[in-house]
Amino acid sequence: MRRPARRHRVVVVTALHAEALTRLAALFEVDVRTTASDAGQLQDALGLMVSQHTELAPAFLRGLPRLQAIGLTGAGAGLIDLQAMTEAGIRVTHAPLDDTGLLARSLFRMLERALNEQARERDGSDPTPPDQGYRYRARGEAVASLRPPAPPGRALHKTTLRLALVGSDDITARMLALAREAGYRCAGEDSLAAGTPDPGRHSDSDVRVMVTAGANGHCPPPGHQRLIDLRAERRRHGNPESMRALRDQLAVDGLIAAMGMGRDSFHPRFLLNPEVCTLSCC
Repeated sequence: MRRPARRHRVVVVTALHAEALTRLAALFEVDVRTTASDAGQLQDALGLMVSQHTELAPAFLRGLPRLQAIGLTGAGAGLIDLQAMTEAGIRVTHAPLDDTGLLARSLFRMLERALNEQARERDGSDPTPPDQGYRYRARGEAVASLRPPAPPGRALHKTTLRLALVGSDDITARMLALAREAGYRCAGEDSLAAGTPDPGRHSDSDVRVMVTAGANGHCPPPGHQRLIDLRAERRRHGNPESMRALRDQLAVDGLIAAMGMGRDSFHPRFLLNPEVCTLSCC
């Protein structure tokens, strides 16, 4: 009987939220330890998750010939010697976002998942007339999360799907910036940037996205356009424990990308030492 292939080993030597550990364990063999001082115990590790307070000496790195990537749980390099890591060919990622940016990024991913689900639902037999349902399907098939991000220096893959993000705070503004970066067309961008959303400017959008709690008056008439409501998810993440879970998941996603897996694997977004050559689609 053929044995299953052994998965790559990742060593975690910092406190991580349970959801982040589950995410890692779905892809790698995870070994949770209290210290990273014994090179012998880490010799076959391909990935290492540590905090910015961990110091790894060059001599220690020489005892880890298989190590490919290090994920940091906070922002910046901390005590990590980036030059030594780069010379050793080890990619280092971190989690640089503040709470506002972190929540905006998480909500934007939920938005993309919802858009993908809507596009898939309309991909089969659809009783809606072609000028409505199939038009939406054609616009929805280029949703950003179905493709890798554009490499540095290359144009984005544009989508004609037109979004209206309804809100008037920093979270909405950050999500708007992410939508532009992903190649979406956004309705009412000028009013949103000014913090005074005008529902009349959103009437020609394909999808209306409710972001803030005070957006109840901006709901479209029934059948007017698709509605994605993220307000409950936003309230659910309004506490320190939930924000810690999001930050740890961001840190874990960085390590996964630096090890050549996940949606950002070609060009890890939060790589601290881009001098180290990563897997490339260029």
